[in-house]
Amino acid sequence: MSNGCADLVTMKVAVLLLALCVAAMAQHRPPEDTTPALSITVDELIWLEVGNIVRADSRISVSECKTSCDAHFSLSDALDESITDRLCQQECELAVSGHEDHFRPPGERDELIWLEVGNIIRADPRLTVSECKSSCDAHFALSDLLDESITDRLCLQECELAVSGHQDHYRPPGQRGDRDRD
Repeated sequence: MSNGCADLVTMKVAVLLLALCVAAMAQHRPPEDTTPALSITVDELIWLEVGNIVRADSRISVSECKTSCDAHFSLSDALDESITDRLCQQECELAVSGHEDHFRPPGERDELIWLEVGNIIRADPRLTVSECKSSCDAHFALSDLLDESITDRLCLQECELAVSGHQDHYRPPGQRGDRDRD
């Protein structure tokens, strides 16, 4: 009987060790991810970066700001690079001048132009970028020179996307940060 008793003790010890291992593993389980997914567009990223650049040096010039911003966004696609260059220029002009639009997220400024360019292209899909931009500019003849230069650039940007058939033309400006690449 001593052999049977030893087997029973060995079995109890094995079960106890197994239970301890399971308990230890349960304590080291990574926490459940309850943080919502971060979603930020390229426009918002540039807007935030320019804000950081200007806060770091309140006496920075628009040119220096643009150079610093451009250095953060070096893209391989030429059209994408030209868009980020223009966005850096636009946001630096707003931030350095202290213009009220710098304090509003980009999507609120850009969507109206995106919608208008969509209407222009739907009315005449054979327009060139130049013709599209001229038509768009005519809708946004603003008295403030900085506002006018910003809408001019946004019209050009949206017209380039629309005329080239770039996939971003089919997404609102606030939904362009999640591009799928083939």
